[in-house]
Amino acid sequence: MQKISFILWLLLLFSHWGMAQKATSVSHQQDSSALKAQVSSIISYAALNIDSALIMIDDLFIQLEQQKKNTTNKKKIRLYANVYLSILSTKSTLLTSIGKPEEGFLLAQKARVMFEQSPDQYQALPKIYSNLANIHSNIGNVDSAVFFYQKAIDLAKESNNSASYAHGVNSLAGFYIDQGKFVQALKLQQEALTLYHQLNDIEGIASSKYSIGNIYLDLDDYPKAEDYFKQAIQHLEGTKHIRGLAAVYSSLGSVYQHQKNFKNANLYFDKSFKLVQQAGDQFSALFLFIKKAEMNANMGNYQAAVDSLEKVLPFFQENNLYRHTLHSLTTLMHIQEKLNKTADAIIAAEQALNLIEELEADELRETVVSQLVHLYSKTNRYEDAFRAQSLHLSIKDSIINSKRDRSIIQLEEAYKYQVQQAKDSTKNAAIQQIKDAELSAQQQRINYLLIGFIIVLLLGGFAFNRYLVTQKQKNKITEQNSEKELLLKEIHHRVKNNLQIISSLLDLQSKRIDDATTSAAITDGQNRVKSMALIHQKLYQNDNIAAVDFGSYVEQLLEQLLSIYKIKKVNKNIDIPEGTSFDIDTAIPLGLMLNELFTNSCKYAFNNERTNEISIQLSTIAKGSYALDVKDNGKGLPDNFDIWEAESLGLRLVGRLSEQLFGEVHYHTENGAHFKIEFKDTELRKEMD
Repeated sequence: MQKISFILWLLLLFSHWGMAQKATSVSHQQDSSALKAQVSSIISYAALNIDSALIMIDDLFIQLEQQKKNTTNKKKIRLYANVYLSILSTKSTLLTSIGKPEEGFLLAQKARVMFEQSPDQYQALPKIYSNLANIHSNIGNVDSAVFFYQKAIDLAKESNNSASYAHGVNSLAGFYIDQGKFVQALKLQQEALTLYHQLNDIEGIASSKYSIGNIYLDLDDYPKAEDYFKQAIQHLEGTKHIRGLAAVYSSLGSVYQHQKNFKNANLYFDKSFKLVQQAGDQFSALFLFIKKAEMNANMGNYQAAVDSLEKVLPFFQENNLYRHTLHSLTTLMHIQEKLNKTADAIIAAEQALNLIEELEADELRETVVSQLVHLYSKTNRYEDAFRAQSLHLSIKDSIINSKRDRSIIQLEEAYKYQVQQAKDSTKNAAIQQIKDAELSAQQQRINYLLIGFIIVLLLGGFAFNRYLVTQKQKNKITEQNSEKELLLKEIHHRVKNNLQIISSLLDLQSKRIDDATTSAAITDGQNRVKSMALIHQKLYQNDNIAAVDFGSYVEQLLEQLLSIYKIKKVNKNIDIPEGTSFDIDTAIPLGLMLNELFTNSCKYAFNNERTNEISIQLSTIAKGSYALDVKDNGKGLPDNFDIWEAESLGLRLVGRLSEQLFGEVHYHTENGAHFKIEFKDTELRKEMD
């Protein structure tokens, strides 16, 4: 991710330099175009081989010095000087990216001193300050990074350079995204978006909407991410910004991939691939190969996925593209395991773990170590599995603490913001009172005849001031609600992750149990945990975090269980009114009951030698009262079947949970098992209680 951010920053620097040259005369447009082509070539090489890009920069330095000596044209000399300084700044960023931050910092400082003496300092310096901020960010100097980002913004504002001001705000927002401070990042991106609208900067508007979409994608809020990506596409389609459009297509494809909408994901990945090929962007094309490999794996085309990864992995390794090497290895690890090539999966996982330790890529360490625990256990390497499990538990604790610390930081930021707002409001009110008193005294001295007019004016001002205060309070409440919604979604996300960890531990435990009955009981427990985790996943992905879309949940739960029990031929008839939703107090008992009924059908009613059928229907009996029918086409229930005396814990659980919802369960055999659950929603249960 750091590599991609760096490349995008180079492209942004180049676009700024290109805008600075729009006002040049026609007499040296050819020189300007030639230099732009060279800079563009350097950017392309930087994406693939930084050493080659550094050599090209040194050659360009020599060329610019020679051209300055061979001309007396002041405009050309100024053009060469500006290009020289921009390339100097670019070289400093390249050096920082390959682990030479001291050299990069010295070059950035040199460019800063030279720009401060340049007649174009107000246009150039914001870029240099942003460059210094990027260097400090890369080496972990957070306070210094924020200082230089803010300095770039302040200088642009001082010089009334609206475009640089907007880009500075956008860059600071990107920095906060990397720090996980999504609330601050969203506020800054909204400010940048407003500025770009005022400038009628289509590319800037699209860039901000693309960034906001990525914030929601990081938060797993896929509907909002999809909306912002589609808005960005509307701005970019039909323009010449094919690289930017390709990036948005790729991110939208990722949204659909997370939602398991593989048809749309493939569509947008293909669109992105065509554009990067058109632009000659080999780096992005190779990155999309990884995406296509993931898609093939999602759809079960595992060998095609392995073939794609094995094509691009050597290139990433030879060119020291560590992040993409790591991404490829982790993907390959999961796919080889799916193909039952456990030894190959272990090799990929161990290589990935070594690279994770080198890069300090903490966000992937837990996933790889957890997979190694599973793979070592599978191959009876129990000592290695035990060591990996110990490491996994320590990593899990570290991640939970890190997430908790990040949440605390976000709350502290929100509190500091509110305190500062209150201080500003008090200060402004005091100043306003002094001004009102002075104005009143002055008007009295001038003419008593104006007293009536002044009183009316003051009353009007007071009323308007109250209106402004009310509006500020409303805006503050809206902001607080948005922040609380983000934090609540994070809580649901964390609960879902913890339930998945419990499910994984149960899965690991079941593999060591030889007794079939005990193993089946643990598997049933694991499925119940997954049904609850799915509810929390639905809650943090929906716009309405208080209720679960019941139709979508039923479809996903059924697909999950059919996959676990490897049931293939199933005709599903799901009849649930669109828009039906229940809160968590009703959704979890319903989800557990459906889990048991679906599991019962998968175990005793379905087989892959015939076409299986299942029907789920929800109907309203009265306000707040519902009936849920579940039918299959199996052999039906035993004679004299009594759910309260059933041997199956799951079916007895259905009876208990129906009572918890102030309802009851009916059952009989009619071309298969037929269960009818009558229940009350939370609101009606509270009235009856």
